[in-house]
Amino acid sequence: MARGMALAGVDPSELAPPPPIKKPEGFFEKLSNFWYHYKPHTIACLLLLLFGGWVLAETLTKNPADYSFVVVTELPLVPDEVEAFKAFAASYGEDIDGDGQVEVELENLTPYYYDEMAPTVGRSDNDKLMAHLSTGERMLFVFDEPSYNGFMETVDNVSEEGYEFFDSLPVTSPNYNAQEHYWSWFTAQETMPAFQKLPHDLRFGVRTPYGTAAGEQSVKDHQNGKALLLKMIEDVDGNH
Repeated sequence: MARGMALAGVDPSELAPPPPIKKPEGFFEKLSNFWYHYKPHTIACLLLLLFGGWVLAETLTKNPADYSFVVVTELPLVPDEVEAFKAFAASYGEDIDGDGQVEVELENLTPYYYDEMAPTVGRSDNDKLMAHLSTGERMLFVFDEPSYNGFMETVDNVSEEGYEFFDSLPVTSPNYNAQEHYWSWFTAQETMPAFQKLPHDLRFGVRTPYGTAAGEQSVKDHQNGKALLLKMIEDVDGNH
């Protein structure tokens, strides 16, 4: 009775069950229905596919450099100095990958640099330098004097006794430090105007293929880098 009173005056059509949901028919209706329900998921999947395709394309088309230098300085090098340095090194190099040209890559790091406008640059570059030290993926290094002293102090602290970061070179140049195995380019700088603004005591060396730097590719890079430095020293200082 109570139910009858509650339903009094209610249109019977309002009590009828809802009609069954009509399934989309045809391609465009199905596509519209899919897009309505799965729009965010579809966009996310498309973005992932595009990113994956970009990474794959970069990997397949990337042309690695024949020589890779890590140049560590107190102050950042300007673009003209970087290009002059790369051209200088390339003039003594070989086309190792056979692509018809000698490519030199240069990564300039300033781990001891501080600027109030960019306070994290030095810290970030120090992390990169320590990563190179631990991974052994770079074999050619160049330091100015203050950066060299700071880095070698770190190497001494984290390396076993007797470890030498730079490998020895069979040269007798007066600009070659036979004890610490680095070459300074005083003569090169004096005779090349493009280098006048660079630090006067840049120290070139090739890393010893030891520990994490003893992998197959690292050993090859070590051998190629050593040959490159020997050609530089022989031409610039006239000694071998």
